[in-house]
Amino acid sequence: MKWRTCSLAIGTLAAWLVTARALDAAVLRSADVVVSIRSPRTCAVVVSFELETSKVDAIDHRLMLNDGTTVENIAVTGATAGPLHRVGTTLSLPISFDRPGPQRYFVHYEAGQAETWAGRCPVWVPSAATDGLGRVVRLTVALQEGARRLSDQFPAFKWDSGRGVVSLRHVPAFLYVPTVTAGEPPSWREAIGLRRVVDVMAIVFVVVASLIWAGQRGRR
Repeated sequence: MKWRTCSLAIGTLAAWLVTARALDAAVLRSADVVVSIRSPRTCAVVVSFELETSKVDAIDHRLMLNDGTTVENIAVTGATAGPLHRVGTTLSLPISFDRPGPQRYFVHYEAGQAETWAGRCPVWVPSAATDGLGRVVRLTVALQEGARRLSDQFPAFKWDSGRGVVSLRHVPAFLYVPTVTAGEPPSWREAIGLRRVVDVMAIVFVVVASLIWAGQRGRR
């Protein structure tokens, strides 16, 4: 159910992006996403967007929601935020400007996740395309003091102590940085890492299937 919900949310967000970007003339010039991991399930985010608009119509921004996701203390500076509302598995935030042309504005918010989705931090994605060539989106993650980072991550950050940085061509719908607080032992799944868990499950499935096949063949 977890992965089905995630796939549905990503599919909904992707379909919205394709439609919105085909209709919207806005171009995202750069984005700077700064994330503070406050606990394994909560994050505080400040996003700086720079984009070019040819009209004053509102630019929609979407945030991917998982089961149990909470979003609080949303504030927009440098532009005008419209009413917030839910659309399927996303949260919609329209942002408008006084005039067309270059725009620079900030979106501040805090997000929390249920235990199932610990380590994920959703990011507002504007309906404005980048050129897809330059790495104009910069993500910076700062861990809570004393927190330990686990093996899995998305995207592939470069780390210097408790600070990770990566540059991308597009704004990701979320980032995944699982951590444990100081003095707290990680669960076996966290210690191994989600990708390794999937690998182990695949190997176990193959071994069990082989044993069943060998047993059935031996009885013939």
